[in-house]
Amino acid sequence: MLRLLVLLLLVANLAFFAWMQGWLGGDAAVAPSPRGEVEAERVVVLPRHPIAALEAAATAPSEPADRTDQAAAICIEAGPFNDDEFAEVERRVRAALPTLAWATVTRASPAQWAVYMGPFTSEELLDRKQDELRRMADVQFEVLRSPASLSPGISLGRHEQEAAAQAALTQFRQRGIRTARVVQLRTAIERRLMRVAEADSKAQLALSGLDLPRGQTFTACRF
Repeated sequence: MLRLLVLLLLVANLAFFAWMQGWLGGDAAVAPSPRGEVEAERVVVLPRHPIAALEAAATAPSEPADRTDQAAAICIEAGPFNDDEFAEVERRVRAALPTLAWATVTRASPAQWAVYMGPFTSEELLDRKQDELRRMADVQFEVLRSPASLSPGISLGRHEQEAAAQAALTQFRQRGIRTARVVQLRTAIERRLMRVAEADSKAQLALSGLDLPRGQTFTACRF
């Protein structure tokens, strides 16, 4: 009985195998795909690896360097300088950037006059005079430390015209300030600036490292 059962199972397996191979005719079942085959509908496209994206960007045509520099170019200037200072600035700029294009901008500094008190022989006298002025209503003043010939002193106001300074002095005398006088703080002079209308990043970096007179530096053009 056991042998008959084993024989029947063997025959059934053989028949199933023959049917799967299509040996018995009819529509055979689709055989499973061999190992290593991939069904198309199950294929998933993975995103590119970040490194691959960077390589693609590196090999892509880049924007011309001159166009980038032109887009980053700005107007910068340094000054004002007197004639001797400007000559020194010119020498240093040409040494750093021989082909740099720049222009000279001239600015006039008007003369300046002040209603002045001093100079005081000690800081104690200076402090005492300041206390007197603070007790007077609507009197504005400043302590002068330069030029050396007027230090220490007190200015009761600065004016571009001597006539305006004399008119102010008259008003102060009417208020009881008798020791003030009009002095000239500076004469009218012309100073020059160096302007680079289109300074690219290379020029900006080179010019920012220059040691210019009186600690001046290149900054964005004011107008």
